[in-house]
Amino acid sequence: MDKKILIISYHFPPSQAVGGLRAANFARYLPASGWQPCVLTIKDKYIDNLDAERLQGLESLTIYKTNKLPQVMEFYRLAKSSLKKMLKSRQKGTDGSTGSKNRSDESEISEDTLQRVKRYYASLFLALPDYEKNWILPASTKAIREIRRNKIDYILTSCPPYSVHLVGLLAHLATGANWIADFRDPWYVASKKRMYPTCTLSRKIEGALEKQVMKRARLVLCNTERLCDTLASAYSKVKKNGFVYIPNGISTDIFSGLRDLPKYEKFTLTYTGSLYFFRTPEPVFKALKELIDKGQVDRDSFTIKLVGHCDTIDGSPTIDLVSAYGLAENVEILPPVPYLKSLEIVKRSHLALLFAPDQPFQIPAKVYDYIGTGTRILALAGEGATSDMVLKTGTGSVFQPDNHEDLKAFLLDSINNQTPMSETVTMEAIQKFDREKVVSDLADYLNAQFEQGERAN
Repeated sequence: MDKKILIISYHFPPSQAVGGLRAANFARYLPASGWQPCVLTIKDKYIDNLDAERLQGLESLTIYKTNKLPQVMEFYRLAKSSLKKMLKSRQKGTDGSTGSKNRSDESEISEDTLQRVKRYYASLFLALPDYEKNWILPASTKAIREIRRNKIDYILTSCPPYSVHLVGLLAHLATGANWIADFRDPWYVASKKRMYPTCTLSRKIEGALEKQVMKRARLVLCNTERLCDTLASAYSKVKKNGFVYIPNGISTDIFSGLRDLPKYEKFTLTYTGSLYFFRTPEPVFKALKELIDKGQVDRDSFTIKLVGHCDTIDGSPTIDLVSAYGLAENVEILPPVPYLKSLEIVKRSHLALLFAPDQPFQIPAKVYDYIGTGTRILALAGEGATSDMVLKTGTGSVFQPDNHEDLKAFLLDSINNQTPMSETVTMEAIQKFDREKVVSDLADYLNAQFEQGERAN
């Protein structure tokens, strides 16, 4: 008899968000190991970019979809407007002096106060635990109902967003279902939520919430060894064992169909995804511009493709940066394309660009896609899980973003020689991270938990 498991993931196909691929792989391959999965996610109306192709192999899967409560952003805007009016009124009413020094000092104090209040409000009411918090109540209610109705004994939550784990915590407490918490990215201990507004109180709350996840979950899954080791060490007093490394995977079926695609005639460097969190192709632009200026590389010998949400870099138009380096004729900024199309573009390219400058505990999902295509990876990354992955598999080269001379030498050699990736290296990496094998390993851990529970009963 199949064992039932409810997979709860905010991101899930047909969403194009890469965060949904891991949960989709779990749902696609767990049935082969005797597990009957179903999925809880958000309704399609909340998804910006849909890609029906990502549902291939999931046609028979039961997918429950929930609404989201109204955002509190309107309340935030109202509070911000009211605060500004209050501060302006106080400034006018408390100082009868007309001296420019006093007015300047009050203005600075008011602005400082406003910024502090904005940060505290955002950290406590908007970003705790994340900006998708408005799905917690509808998702928890739906999860509890379906767990009870279908007699589901296991739930698996996959974050980010971190609110997914709060849905799992509530469902676990309400039903007693065995809970597996999956971390695709670090939450609190390993990141301190650097990309979110925080304050002392919000950090204490989030630390307590993550501690509850560690305490209550039967298993804690991590997609990198570094994150797994870090959480196991940080929470050793709360949880003695149960921290498991389950990497993302590579679909051999998908990539076998790309094997015979030819490379582009012109040397092509391709990046797919979004340019955010300090991800920028500028070091590559700078290196190529200098090679052109020195006459070492012909201006017409290469093309750079930026595919996806690449219109801006840190809020500025990408085309402005391209023009600043005189590469307007070399760089193509393309909109998002279906998943399989993006893989075809990478496969036909000569270098797959990867930007991960400050992600010590994370491996972008695209790394596995790049490896699957067999295209050599050029990674701009610091020390961490991403660098470990690329170097250990031998599937590319890694440079610190500021290692300008070595990067320039690598690009010069690559354009001149165009040495293809060894098929042996690619196949060894694909076999190691084959999605079916990865999910089979997960099933082994689940089966061990199930058998342990059966013996206890």
